Amino acid sequence: MFSECTGGNSANRVAGATVTVAGQTKTTGTDGLYQFTLNPGSYTATVSKSGFSTATVTRTVTAGAQTWGSMEIN
Repeated sequence: MFSECTGGNSANRVAGATVTVAGQTKTTGTDGLYQFTLNPGSYTATVSKSGFSTATVTRTVTAGAQTWGSMEIN
């Protein structure tokens, strides 16, 4: 799974947000992107950052493909 964390607009990506999927946690990079390597299945990703709302997105991951799950936090 590979995705982005935005502040309401993909031009306003948020760096330093915490994203959790399947018990794994990553911090978004300076470009607001994050990446998890996951087995096929359905997953819910949660993003949070102090001063912003928390958001979730559920996506199904398939073998050999990237799955995007953009989340808006304000």
